[in-house]
Amino acid sequence: MILKIVKKSDLSTAICSAVALSSIQTYAAGFQLAEYSATGLGRAFAGEAIIADNASSQGRNPALLAALKGRNVSTGAIYVKTNIDVPGDVSLMVTTADGKTMPLGHFDASAKNVADNAIVPNFYYSGQLNEQWSWGIGMNSKYGLATEVDSDHASALFGQKTSIKSVEFNPNVAYQLNDAIALGAGVRVVYAEGELNSSVPKWVSSLTLPKPLPLPLAGTSLKALEGDDIAFGWNLGVTWAASSEHQVGLAYHSQVDLKLKGKADGFLYNRGTGKRFDGQLPIDLPAFAEFSTLHQISEHLKIHTSINWTQWSVFKELGANS
Repeated sequence: MILKIVKKSDLSTAICSAVALSSIQTYAAGFQLAEYSATGLGRAFAGEAIIADNASSQGRNPALLAALKGRNVSTGAIYVKTNIDVPGDVSLMVTTADGKTMPLGHFDASAKNVADNAIVPNFYYSGQLNEQWSWGIGMNSKYGLATEVDSDHASALFGQKTSIKSVEFNPNVAYQLNDAIALGAGVRVVYAEGELNSSVPKWVSSLTLPKPLPLPLAGTSLKALEGDDIAFGWNLGVTWAASSEHQVGLAYHSQVDLKLKGKADGFLYNRGTGKRFDGQLPIDLPAFAEFSTLHQISEHLKIHTSINWTQWSVFKELGANS
């Protein structure tokens, strides 16, 4: 990662501008949680859009409610133990007014155990209204992450702490169209809260700059924001029983757009005055879909399959705005 600092009449302004553009932007390969139920975990979440064995099935495909008789309750909690080590480094250069570049330093930015362990709880209820109609509700978390390094770590400039937590309340209905086909739909009500912070790394004090700068001490918060929001989405599902031995399920969960509104502070916002400003953290939770099949090969052998798709192209970065 290269941070280019442009020499201007006020070099400290240039450094602050560069930091403002680069900090608090945590790029993620994904923070989707698959742990929606304990029974699904036992199957490694294979075939979840077609298997209706308890009320938690609606968490993946609302159409599966039609296969559940009477009233059902499913609840549980899954402990997620993480072990994430991140290799990396930081290189800095100054570009002078005459176009020449001068290296400022190269620093190891590797970190160990950057993500916290977590408990992901869930609760589901389903009820059969008549032979055609069923309904249910679910509460779980489909997205979340938390990473943290020391406040003066070499990478703290780009994201010292990141925390996103979400809870989804999901009422669903299902209709048994005929002996083979069932349809389902639901509403996604998502509450989320998040926190982002970048801070001054220790290597700032070791820089040899063209002229002295009034830079904050190592560990000082540069940009920080905490906020929360509620947003809505929807989900659809269908199941088809080609026969008692071969069944297919398809489910789609829409994108949910959140704007976590709260207060922003940090040196780049208030220059150490302690003032706080209105800010927001926009997050687009990606849409996702699942296609599953179930095949009863013999009395003792059953095969579950799933193809999962997540629209990660809509999730580019976590960036706080003030």
